Amino acid sequence: MPSLPDVPALAVGSQWRVEDASPTVEMGMRYRQWLLRDATGNEASLFVGATTKTQVMLRWSGELGYQGEGYVVTDRGEQALPLSDRHTVTITRAEVRHLSDRLLLQYAIVAPGGVVARGTQSAWRALWDALRGTSGPYYVVRVAGMPGGGVARVTRERDRLLATVLSALLARVDTGSATG
Repeated sequence: MPSLPDVPALAVGSQWRVEDASPTVEMGMRYRQWLLRDATGNEASLFVGATTKTQVMLRWSGELGYQGEGYVVTDRGEQALPLSDRHTVTITRAEVRHLSDRLLLQYAIVAPGGVVARGTQSAWRALWDALRGTSGPYYVVRVAGMPGGGVARVTRERDRLLATVLSALLARVDTGSATG
C-alpha cells in the first residue's frame, strides 16, 4: 500500500499550519486528515488517502464522507487549477450543506499518468494497468473549508494548498517513491 506523505513537509511555503491530525486509518485505503489554520484564523481540512486498489479509486468522491454525515451536495463543477510546475489540472469543486452549515470542497485523484477530477476519468488507464498486472498508486486528496472573511483570498489560499499537495504527490508517483 502506498505511504502517506508528511503533510507539514508538503505545506512548506504555504500559509497553512497543522493544528490537529487524525491517526492514520486503513479501511480499503490508507488515509489521514489534518486540520490546518492560516495566519488570519481561517481553517481548512485536508484529507489524503492512498491505495493501489483500482475499485477504491474509481468509486472515491470527495463528497462521500460528508454525505454520510447528512450533508447534501448543492453545487458541483470542475475547476482548472495551476500547479507549481506551470501546468494546469482539472479538479472537482463542490458545495455541500447540512442545516446552516455550508462547506466548499475541492478534490482530485493523483494516478499514474496525472491528476483527474474524478476516478471515472481514469477508468481506461486503470483497466489497462489491471490487464498488465499493475495498479496505482492512487492518491485521493480533498480540501474542505467554510467560507470565511475575504472569501476570494481564502479560496486562493486553499487553491494554493491543494496545488502544492497535488504537485508533491505527482512527484511521488512519477519517481516511484510512493511505497513504504
